[in-house]
Amino acid sequence: MTVIFSTFFTGFVVCVLLIPIIISFFTKKKIFDEPGKRKIHKGVKPSLGGIAIFLGLFVANLIWMPISDLAEYKYLFGSLFIMFLIGVRDDLYPLRPAHKLIGQILAASIVITLNGVSFNSLYGLLGVYELPMLLGYAISLFTFVVVTNSFNLIDGIDGLAGSISLLALSSFGIWFYLIDEQVISILIFSFAGAILGFLYFNWAPSKIFMGDTGALLIGFFLSVCTIFFIDYNFNLPTGNPYKFTAGIATAICVIIMPLFDTLRIFISRIIRKRSPFSPDKNHIHHILMRFGFGHRETVFILGFVNLVFIFIAILLGRTLNDHVLIPIVIAVTVVFSLLLDFFIMKKYYLTRKKEAESQQEVI
Repeated sequence: MTVIFSTFFTGFVVCVLLIPIIISFFTKKKIFDEPGKRKIHKGVKPSLGGIAIFLGLFVANLIWMPISDLAEYKYLFGSLFIMFLIGVRDDLYPLRPAHKLIGQILAASIVITLNGVSFNSLYGLLGVYELPMLLGYAISLFTFVVVTNSFNLIDGIDGLAGSISLLALSSFGIWFYLIDEQVISILIFSFAGAILGFLYFNWAPSKIFMGDTGALLIGFFLSVCTIFFIDYNFNLPTGNPYKFTAGIATAICVIIMPLFDTLRIFISRIIRKRSPFSPDKNHIHHILMRFGFGHRETVFILGFVNLVFIFIAILLGRTLNDHVLIPIVIAVTVVFSLLLDFFIMKKYYLTRKKEAESQQEVI
């Protein structure tokens, strides 16, 4: 516990000390995240806060992680460095989506093949246990791409991506600590500490954004945590008090908000006969802000919803299996989406009604 806390604290301190330097440097160089059609902020602000997150993670593990364990996870650190470089390049000189995808596939392939971060089974889902190696790699690669980009997509308002990722990392980190996987727990809490340090400057009104440098890095690492959780949970002995019967559903609940928002936005774009990858301002945080909520209120609402799903997993995940809990999670998200759409339409018709009444008064 002392080492884990020290790792968390080191990541936090390094990030807090570096952020002001990064803000000053990019302000002097006039390298800013400019306002645009897809962005809510109005003034120019420096981005690339992910640099401090990466360095906080790296320094904390360099100090506190045993050398033998650092060597064991060298390919993971190498993959994170690749994601870091992709993010920096994209924040400074935007990359084409296809080029970013190629970089993500390269980084994911390294940890899948060389660090064993992959699914070896469907863990009883659909009655399937053993998977052919290539199929397991393909499912793992798909998981990396989906989770990484879903976290990148929710990085749209002050404090949101940092808060949701901090909640998810804390959940995974506590569980790995409880099952006595100390090394993984150290990795996770070093990341969590750095993110908390970043949030000090990113909380509304923010002084800096994490940019793709941070969002891609966080999403990639949470992909690792998700795969590790499902695999380690399945291999726990029966009777272990921390074993979840519905391991896949539990992992989904921990990272539900970015997954839900990405799926919802993709379906919405397809229904409107648009490319699912076309940018817009219809993400759930955009919608909540159109209802009049500020950055902080929106973050609290979405964080609370994510926390509710985590509690659902804790309450039901150890007694129900994936065949039962996954449909429950889907049903709850569908109801949540329908309620959201109902309030959107209600607000739309009320706005149209007020506009019509205003026109009549003018006439």
